[in-house]
Amino acid sequence: MRYLIIIPIFLLGGCCDPGDEPPPPFGTPDDVSRSSSGEYKSVIYTYHCLNGEFVSKSYIRADACSDYESGSEFRTSGICPTLEQQEILSGLGSIQKLNYLKSIGMKIDTVRF
Repeated sequence: MRYLIIIPIFLLGGCCDPGDEPPPPFGTPDDVSRSSSGEYKSVIYTYHCLNGEFVSKSYIRADACSDYESGSEFRTSGICPTLEQQEILSGLGSIQKLNYLKSIGMKIDTVRF
């Protein structure tokens, strides 16, 4: 009788360890997006201005028995100042900031501080 109780508990619990969601790769992200479909799950960490770059890093899990795997990583520059440029900007007034950003070729409508 004892085996009849243990077997259903084992079957309900399953043998899969779904694993924890991976931590953000570069510290606290600006945005986290999660999606799932059936057992498939994904998490995307987005950093709007990480060292002067927009960075998006994804992790995926194909099913409940799989660990999260590293997915795609997207990087682009030019939408926010680099750390060096941010230091320069911190000492400038509003008009000087705009002139400096224009001089380094940044589009004013897409810059994030």
